[in-house]
Amino acid sequence: MNPIWEESFAIATYHTDPFGNLKIASLFELFQDAASRDAARKGFGYYNLVEKGIFWVLIRVEAEIQRMPAWEEEITFRTWPKDMAGIVAFRDFEILSKTGKTLISGTSSWSQVNLKTRRPMRIDLVVDNNTLPDKHAMEKRAEKIVNPADLLWHDPLQVRSSHIDVNWHVNNTQYLDWIINELPIEWIKDKTLARIGINFLAEGKLNDIVSVGLSHSSELEWSACVRRDGNNGDLCRVKLTFAERN
Repeated sequence: MNPIWEESFAIATYHTDPFGNLKIASLFELFQDAASRDAARKGFGYYNLVEKGIFWVLIRVEAEIQRMPAWEEEITFRTWPKDMAGIVAFRDFEILSKTGKTLISGTSSWSQVNLKTRRPMRIDLVVDNNTLPDKHAMEKRAEKIVNPADLLWHDPLQVRSSHIDVNWHVNNTQYLDWIINELPIEWIKDKTLARIGINFLAEGKLNDIVSVGLSHSSELEWSACVRRDGNNGDLCRVKLTFAERN
């Protein structure tokens, strides 16, 4: 079995932003689906683990973006598991153009969580030769993100049923939509995303009230946080680095 999962397809209309390019939430939807299919064929996918009372959760992601693919552009998505350490498993991914040019490179960290206790578990998988610990889409692993002190908090919103996935918590891509929606539209018109780092820290649940905090950290950087109201619990932290739109 080839340890690299590879699939090719064209970017659909529902993947795109107002500029006709892949939107950031859709990038992570595609990654999530590809990772799931790869894990399933290797025997540690969603249904394999649910039978044991376990499910996968995404902890950290970091991605470098040379260019977002455009609507109807044909791309190849690749992903592969790397190695494991205690309660964390590492997986990289990349998107290639039709000519083989790397458009996006990313790395991620995952954990397994007990369905009942919702607590992380030590990962105990027999992966044989299905990992590639020395193949790197990015040299460094996704890093810890610390909130700046000057986050500006926006109007709270309620977690609704459309935000919840099969694990009965807020899907990780939803946080990105909430954050992008709070960025100034003038900024979005003039800039394009060049790098993103995400830390997922806790589960968002149905009917939670959450708020998005933003800080314009430097000329081309924004820091963001989604926080559950009431107990100051951070659900995710994000760092976004932009470039001038051509």
